[in-house]
Order: sequence, then structure tokens, then C-alpha cells
Amino acid sequence: MGHLAPVQTLPLSLVQFSWHDVFLITDAFGRVIFTHLVADTRVIWETRSPTWDQMLVFKDLILWGDVNEIAVNPPTIVIEVFDKDIGVSNRVFLPPHV
Repeated sequence: MGHLAPVQTLPLSLVQFSWHDVFLITDAFGRVIFTHLVADTRVIWETRSPTWDQMLVFKDLILWGDVNEIAVNPPTIVIEVFDKDIGVSNRVFLPPHV
């Protein structure tokens, strides 16, 4: 039987992202990828400074392997920020805090 680890939320500030279209107004949304699971934020329409106060929940997440090895070398979190009109603008890879 596997071990269950406590779930933590990770507040993210995406201020280092730089995205814009021709008029510097975006229809921004974020996509978070963790292992084989993907979750999208809601679109923030016509903004120059999108801010999400939203929790993305990954259901049925199972990490196989030794708990200590996963704690030392956890799967990477990928965050992409899109402009709904023009596609992906920026991407960051983050190691999760375990």
C-alpha cells in the first residue's frame, strides 16, 4: 500500500511573464501541466495585467514510486500563459515544493 502525502497549495505570481498583442491588451489564460494532467484557468478578457485568484484541482493524481525519491526529485510543473487571440506567449518550468 502506498503512502499518502499532505496536499499543499502553491500560490504563484506570474509577474515575470511578458505577454501582449498589438494593442497591449490581452485575453489571457493560464495552463498548468503536472505529469499527465492539465488544468486551465479562466480567461481574463481585455486586460493589461491579468491576475488569477483561482485554485486548479488535479483529481486522481497518483505518483508511483518511493516517497523519499519523489520528495527529492518531484515531477516538474509546467505553466504556460496564453493570449486567447494569438496563442502561447510564455512558458515556465517549476520544481514543486514538497
